[in-house]
Amino acid sequence: TIAEGPNGFIWAGTWSHGLNALDPLTGATTRYSFGEQAGDLPECGIKDILFDREGRLWMATTEGLIRYHRADSTFSVYGQDIKNPGSIANKSVHCLLEGPNGKIFCGTNGGLSILDPETQQFENIRSEDSLRSEAIAGMEFDQKGNLWLATGNGLHCLNLKTRRVQIYDYEDGTPGNDYGLWSHHKGADGKLY
Repeated sequence: TIAEGPNGFIWAGTWSHGLNALDPLTGATTRYSFGEQAGDLPECGIKDILFDREGRLWMATTEGLIRYHRADSTFSVYGQDIKNPGSIANKSVHCLLEGPNGKIFCGTNGGLSILDPETQQFENIRSEDSLRSEAIAGMEFDQKGNLWLATGNGLHCLNLKTRRVQIYDYEDGTPGNDYGLWSHHKGADGKLY
């Protein structure tokens, strides 16, 4: 996965070779390899990169949500802790999206996890909360503020105010029920594809 940072650097997350940053002006690259010490990037596959409105770098990985701290080049891992309901729903995170309120939305294999960066706590929305599938492969906000989820069992439209979910599948005219990673796009006109 590739993303442009606020300083113009190009960041590439890989499946097996860590995180790489390219300065397009000089051509210089920096590689952040996997390590086993506290603050190191853990061995993981990086599926998505997000820069939030504060310029913080977040990564969706096979080992949880990971944040890069630019000041000291360290990483924080937000992993699943089944004893802590305020932790992420599942360590396999597929996609990221920043909400209008600055919260970080994480599509995981265990449902939707919403991180409040201030409290460092997650709110989790799962199948018992009306999701038909907990495998979330993609997310986009529509122009009304609803969150659309591409899942392993249909498209889900989540009203964040009421927490009501409307599910659309093959019977409603969608091309199928199983949506894979990166099977979504928001056009410049606000339309969702």
